[in-house]
Amino acid sequence: METPGQKAAAISDLSSYLAAQDSHFDPWHANIGKFLTGQMPEKDFISSAQSDAALKTNKQLCEAYFFSAAMRDLAGDKAGAADLYQKCIGTGLQDFSGYQIAKARLAAH
Repeated sequence: METPGQKAAAISDLSSYLAAQDSHFDPWHANIGKFLTGQMPEKDFISSAQSDAALKTNKQLCEAYFFSAAMRDLAGDKAGAADLYQKCIGTGLQDFSGYQIAKARLAAH
């Protein structure tokens, strides 16, 4: 089990890495980093994956649901995580790793 200090250190390390690599990330991957480090609320993160361009493949929406579900899972919100894992599966991207992990996590709930 992680301690609050470990979580803070991990967020700090990820934030430092992302800041150093900022010019190398496309906007979507930058949004993932912002979400994972708490700089972007879940609602905004999912909304950013629902743009017309992103929805052409559903990949970003699947990722947004997956990462959001994983963060809720880590926070102990099992019901919220299950709902988002189900939405990830609902994108139908069976060959995407997030889809497969979402199915496994739902089976474990």
